[in-house]
Amino acid sequence: MKNTRFPKKFLKYTHKPHRSTKNKGRKNPAVLILHEITGITEHTKRVAQKFADAGYIAITPNLFEDKRIQKIFKEMPRLFEKAQKEGKDLTELNKKINEKLYKILNSKKFIDTTINKLNQWIDSLKSLDTVDADNISVIGFSFGGWYAFKLIQLRNDIRKAVIFYGFYDVTEEMIKEVKRPMLGFYGELESSINEIQRIKELAKKYQKPIKIYMCKQAKHSFFDDTNPRRYNKGASDFAWKKTLGFLNN
Repeated sequence: MKNTRFPKKFLKYTHKPHRSTKNKGRKNPAVLILHEITGITEHTKRVAQKFADAGYIAITPNLFEDKRIQKIFKEMPRLFEKAQKEGKDLTELNKKINEKLYKILNSKKFIDTTINKLNQWIDSLKSLDTVDADNISVIGFSFGGWYAFKLIQLRNDIRKAVIFYGFYDVTEEMIKEVKRPMLGFYGELESSINEIQRIKELAKKYQKPIKIYMCKQAKHSFFDDTNPRRYNKGASDFAWKKTLGFLNN
């Protein structure tokens, strides 16, 4: 039986491509977009729409379905408002919240569960008659970038990966096991330049198809046009052009 409909779990954050007359009836390439530490935001949805406008089926799975994480995000506005009224140090409060959040995110249970869910998403995508099963790529932003790296390490049926400022905690073993081409973008104004250089050297050592661009005068999250403090139009336009060229070849 043909599979012509998206599973219900796809529907909330799924962007179908804008098909031209020439592409009518053809299967479409797809991208799995993995969000930043802030979760699915307006920026995440805009990125998905950009890919849809470029002819891709773009889906943005929620990696933060864990109820403990949802509770932290739900409580944050109230805690910060309370701290401001009481004149407390917001920096210290932010530190405590991050410690609580990262304790969950760095746990083996959360990592294993997330990878398992992402594998299910990819397998579901491949089953759709509207999707070209041989042309599914993964796009990761910051927090999501690590999972994009893991997927391209673990699977050989993902065509390509693009990672935006998300190369943290990448091990030598992960580099050695990369199976498919990968493109990365990183802001030169971030602090972890040594980490990026290490990855470049390891990619060269093991002859892996990893290309990394250092974007001039760019900060972390430079692609986020909803964040005026970090958005860099020049770097963003450059990264988008390179991304489409990379995926379309």
